[in-house]
Amino acid sequence: MQEIFGSPELNKFLVEGVITNRVFFQSRNIAEFQKLGKWNDMQKWCLPYVKEIIEMVDSEIIFAQSITTFEQLIYKLGGRFDKVLIPDKGRGLMRLGWIGEKMIFGIKHPTGSHPGLSDEECSMISKVLSDILEF
Repeated sequence: MQEIFGSPELNKFLVEGVITNRVFFQSRNIAEFQKLGKWNDMQKWCLPYVKEIIEMVDSEIIFAQSITTFEQLIYKLGGRFDKVLIPDKGRGLMRLGWIGEKMIFGIKHPTGSHPGLSDEECSMISKVLSDILEF
């Protein structure tokens, strides 16, 4: 995350904003939990806490650490999709949406996507964030 939020302006966002995954359990990949038949239960259990964290921190900006997390938060919290900010060959390297009046950014997971984000991709994300947030 330091590669993306290295500048003082973006670091402030990292410290004061909401940056989340949709599930609070670590694994090499989702398939491990799916094999155990636990993945859907884990997502359902975590969502109310993610929603509570977003409401408690009350940041104007939410940062989702995967495109799937971004999409699920939009769907589950009644948000709306906006646009793909950085296209790639899939669902986008970086996307923008809204949950109420809060901006939500989604990026491919920095370490979870295979391969992880390159230095060039991290720089592109930093630039787009800086431009949108007008630093």
